[in-house]
Order: sequence, then C-alpha cells, then structure tokens
Amino acid sequence: MKLYLTLGIVAAILSLASCVSIYFNNPQPTDARNIKNFPRKIRGTWIEDGDTTTIRKRTFRKVEWAVESISKAEFDTTQSLVVKGDKIFDLESDSVQGYYYELREDSFFVKIPQITRYELGEGVLFRRVSKRYFTLSINTDSIWWNVYLIEILPDESILVKYPIKSELSILETMLENEELEIKITPYEEDKLTTSEFQKFWNVGLTSKQMLEYISRGGFSDSILVINPTNKFKK
Repeated sequence: MKLYLTLGIVAAILSLASCVSIYFNNPQPTDARNIKNFPRKIRGTWIEDGDTTTIRKRTFRKVEWAVESISKAEFDTTQSLVVKGDKIFDLESDSVQGYYYELREDSFFVKIPQITRYELGEGVLFRRVSKRYFTLSINTDSIWWNVYLIEILPDESILVKYPIKSELSILETMLENEELEIKITPYEEDKLTTSEFQKFWNVGLTSKQMLEYISRGGFSDSILVINPTNKFKK
C-alpha cells in the first residue's frame, strides 16, 4: 500500500466545495472587468485551529491538516515507508518532505497537509460586484466556471460563499426564465446521478442582477469564514 496520502494532497477550494457543485457557463458578473490583484484590505495570513489561509497580491492559498492512519502491521510490510526521527517518509512519493506522526497502540496517525491554491490569471478571474462584494470565477474546463462570492464585512471578516442547487428557482423568478439550467445525461455512481450533485446553469448576471440575486438569498452556502482576530500578519 502506498500511504493513500500521496503525502501532500492538492485539493481542488476554495473544494472550498459544497456537497452540490454548481457551474456557470460564464464568469460572473458579466459586465465587470477583471481585477489583476487582490485588494490590500483582503491580503494577509490567518491561522485558525492549525489551518493557514494566505491571500497575497495575486494568489490565494489555504493549508488544512487531515489525519490519516495506517496499521503498524501494514506499515512493516510496506517497503517505501520509513521512519526518521519524528517523521514518516514515503520513498515513492515525489515529495521529499516527511510528515509528523503519532503511534497509538498498533497504528500510525499521520498529519497530511491538504493544499488549495489559486493564482489570478486566465482561468481564475477576480471581479468587483460592489464595495462589499467580489467574485472569484474559476474555470473547470473549456466552458464551465465555479463562481464564489467574497463578502467583506464591516469588522473586516471575509466570507467565501457558494450557490446551492435550490437557488435556481430564485434566478428563474428574478429573470422570468424557466430554461436556465442546462440538462446533462446522468450516470449512476454510488446510487447518485450526475444531475443530483452537479448543476450547470446557463446564466449571465450583471452586477446589478448579482446584487439582487444575493438579496433574494443567492450564494447561501458559506464555505470559508476568515476571522480578523486570527490574522497573523498583513
């Protein structure tokens, strides 16, 4: 066994992700220009419960820690795994970094970093909706975009939000259009179909429409809360 960890998992975040994936066929809002850099007011490093969020001039990076376990018996029969000091190394991994472990009874418990990183550019677009709201649109393939709403609160808290599938009815009412969702052929996977956990929305919103959508309950899933009291440095 190759310590499933692949020691150093690169998560897909802001994965930040919801249990239901919503994809737009355009970056949002459609009438806003792309901003090349994150504003100074949302740059910095925050540390909370051991996790680190860093926003720099052009990059967003979040490091979370997961704990994976492997039995001592299995470890002893896996030639690629070695212990040096207080770390475990996987000799078959591309990473040369070891990972801290704790031995409890007959199992090793290893702390693995899960890293989410985005850099502003052609497939990662940052746009202003208003003084309070921004969007981050991330291209998932040639057509579809994940769109996240970034809200700046008066106390300098930063919320990253995501739409959920039930919000399609808000858009249909608001835009007086019942043909916004693009239907795709479902397939079975663990008794779920694609249409149950992925939604493809054929919609483009102006900044004004985006604000109306938000006021009606859009982007209701908060998937990341950055608290100013946990700010480590600017």
